[in-house]
Amino acid sequence: MAGPYTFGSDTREPLYLGSTKGDGATLGGIQGLVADLHARIDVLERGGWSPSSQGYLAWAYAPKDMLGSSAASSGVPQISRIAVPLYSAATFSNIDYFVVTPGSGLTASQNYISVYSSAGVKLGQVGQDSNFVGTGKQTATFGTPINLADTGGYLFVSMLSNGTTPPAIARTSSAISGTAYNANLAATASRGATGPGSATAPPSSIGTLIQAANQLWFGLRT
Repeated sequence: MAGPYTFGSDTREPLYLGSTKGDGATLGGIQGLVADLHARIDVLERGGWSPSSQGYLAWAYAPKDMLGSSAASSGVPQISRIAVPLYSAATFSNIDYFVVTPGSGLTASQNYISVYSSAGVKLGQVGQDSNFVGTGKQTATFGTPINLADTGGYLFVSMLSNGTTPPAIARTSSAISGTAYNANLAATASRGATGPGSATAPPSSIGTLIQAANQLWFGLRT
């Protein structure tokens, strides 16, 4: 029987229909086969690196593309769309991000990381008062795990900060415009965007999005 094989840095077991082979995921017939094939194709398209290569379930984009940072405007959500495997039943409780420049003079209990489904419905939020004044990798930990199957194929992660100087979070380089960065995407499906201003807490629905010329990095893990 064939042994494990490797796509770049990602080693996988052979496919077995109706078994628990293949990185421990239950392959329940054709549905499981398609799920695993999707994952393998994703690895090939990324040149051998996938979120799982670095311990993530999904991420906004490869970490090597975190090439800039900029402070958010107080009370204005910065929003990043993340594609997730629709076929996955996995849950996540942690979202990693990187603070390049810490915030200062932040308003207590008005600083959050929140998650929205593809339909714009809030799935969870967690306060980040202490993390937003730190530097380097920070983690937003949700008390109730979020199921990827509830997201609708992709989700939005929103960063909201209020105060004198909100933190600068790692992001992509900026394109020439928000329309360019989100080329051929409707505002409701933007990869990088901002939300309605004057927010002191994450709203129950994501609201109207304004396309941004860059995108914050977030990584989802268990």
